[in-house]
Amino acid sequence: MEHDDLVLEALNYRRHVGADLDSIRAYLTFREPEKRTAKDDKAALERLVAAGQLMPVGQQWFLTPAAHRRARGAAIAPTWQEEDAWILLALWGNRENAQCKLEHIIAVADFINHAIPTLEEMHGALNRLAAPRLITRRRGAFAVTASTRDLFNRLPASCNKQILGQLDCLRRIMDCPCCGVTLKSVRWSISLDTKTYQDAVAAYLKLAAGK
Repeated sequence: MEHDDLVLEALNYRRHVGADLDSIRAYLTFREPEKRTAKDDKAALERLVAAGQLMPVGQQWFLTPAAHRRARGAAIAPTWQEEDAWILLALWGNRENAQCKLEHIIAVADFINHAIPTLEEMHGALNRLAAPRLITRRRGAFAVTASTRDLFNRLPASCNKQILGQLDCLRRIMDCPCCGVTLKSVRWSISLDTKTYQDAVAAYLKLAAGK
């Protein structure tokens, strides 16, 4: 098997979670017929991106939606990450905004956590939240769905007093094995490149500065 095929196999196995260079190297170590290096892996990744099989996001790589549809075999199951509840709460804060764009999500996320989500955090969270249809995207704008409204209606009343308490409760209820939100697969249908992310951050910072 060619090295590119092995790298693609690693991404296929990690198709619901994505992969960085370390996780790819860990997968390949006991499968490659001859010892390769991270430099070889990166070269293979570049070729696979050029071939339309993979897409890079920051320091991670993902199957393209078309490659994801063709993928078969065992795969690591996706799980909710810390940033998912953070971004969902930011979207909830924008629920009356019919044209909620990335800069609006970033603005509320910064208000909640006094931090701007990274490219990887934003890309990962939006795609995981879209997978069970907690959010939708149309013409570059995002919105919460009835499923998200139901989720927030199930938060204990004690969680609604402070924003960080609400965030903690939201994280716990999303992960709850009996009444949480099931995350079966993530297809990475929402693309977010570096320029789009940086433009959104710049738009937010300009807005925050009152310019």
